[in-house]
Amino acid sequence: MMRATVVTVWALFAVCGCGQRADSGAVDLAAGAGGGGSDEVDGGAAAAVDFAGGPLDLGAAAPPTAKTPPASGALFGAFVGIGGNDTPDFLAEEQLIRRRWVIDNRFYSYEDFVADRTAWDVAQKKLPLITWEPHWPLDDIIAGTYDDIFHQRAQGLRDLGVDILLRWGHEMNGNWYPWSGANNGGAGGGPAKYIAAYHHVHDLFVADGATNVYWVWCPLVADVPAESWNHWTNYYPGDGYVDWVGLDAYNWGNSSSCCTWQSFGDLVTDLYGDYAGKKPLILAETASAEVGGNKAAWIDDMHQALKTKFTGIKAIVWFDINKETDWRIDSTPPTLAAYRSMALDPYFNP
Repeated sequence: MMRATVVTVWALFAVCGCGQRADSGAVDLAAGAGGGGSDEVDGGAAAAVDFAGGPLDLGAAAPPTAKTPPASGALFGAFVGIGGNDTPDFLAEEQLIRRRWVIDNRFYSYEDFVADRTAWDVAQKKLPLITWEPHWPLDDIIAGTYDDIFHQRAQGLRDLGVDILLRWGHEMNGNWYPWSGANNGGAGGGPAKYIAAYHHVHDLFVADGATNVYWVWCPLVADVPAESWNHWTNYYPGDGYVDWVGLDAYNWGNSSSCCTWQSFGDLVTDLYGDYAGKKPLILAETASAEVGGNKAAWIDDMHQALKTKFTGIKAIVWFDINKETDWRIDSTPPTLAAYRSMALDPYFNP
């Protein structure tokens, strides 16, 4: 599929109100409310697991490094929003696929993510992927209004003493988040304002000695709106500010009247082509709907494409939740079988 077709689908999706997946401002972690932070929950119970031989010991000797991506293969991880959206649900899903995820993606805005799930990830020897949604006006960020908070987060992550992946202000080339270019001047300077805010926070982390934090710059695989000023390349903060390039890529199928089925290659080819070989790439959010095609076959195709055509993608993180549609790894038995087959491929356990 040509890029124009992909963009059209995403643009229509944004018009129908389905483009936004994680934006509702501050969230109450303790309350377990649904919405836009680390509390994204599908409201259902965690899938039952038949442990024929008992639970596997999925411990690890050491976490993977964020500094040096694997020379061959790709790291495997997930955001898990099933059940109570807590650590037991994450561990239960690992038993379901009979292996451990080495990356744990969590969504935060105002919360102290250092004292929350990140500490558990460190204890579990996982690589934390912190998706930080900056629900502050970009002008205020640039002006230093919230520097006290940024210093606290920088120093907290620094003091953990382990590698951290930090995805700040993702999907900035969409039009549904308050930090997007579209909501900060659009063609009149939106991308430049985003870059200035990104630079401000990044520089503060460096000044505080948080060099164990590796920055993931992560646009959507299609620009919404699909206008030249809003192309993802206009938001690139510069090589010195980006350690990994992220891709958010969803096959919405026919889960809404605005959408059509898209292959994995249809989704990622253009963005991949702009940055492969320049930076390691991480598929920071990905999943497929069941409606409109064969989800198990879609996963099988992605499995092989990652090993053959898109080898510059060095980490894959699934969006495991029943939300706008059923993105879960076990939405059907064939889907689970396909995902488990990929999970158990040594390529994804480098």
